[in-house]
Amino acid sequence: MCVDENPLTAVSRVATYAIHAHAKDMLFFDGTVPRFSMASTRGGNYFKGTVIGEGNVPVLACLRALKKAKYDGFLSIEYEGGEDCITSIAVSKENLEKYLELI
Repeated sequence: MCVDENPLTAVSRVATYAIHAHAKDMLFFDGTVPRFSMASTRGGNYFKGTVIGEGNVPVLACLRALKKAKYDGFLSIEYEGGEDCITSIAVSKENLEKYLELI
């Protein structure tokens, strides 16, 4: 998303090469309205890290793409949001575990 690419497309392209994966989520906004508290993408859109399951990344579809590619390595939570880290990582872990049960 940081370079304006669809996350599922990106994961699907590299899944067969993965030796480690990070699970994360982001809020994404088009560049029509400036978002001064957010980072900007290469194409001028905006993004901000958030709790897994609360953003625009199709996390479940990305996990399914990894499974389809036979990925069986580690999956780490990567959190870059502005909320309390401990709470946000705990909620991200709960949400990620629920997604993993669905694949």
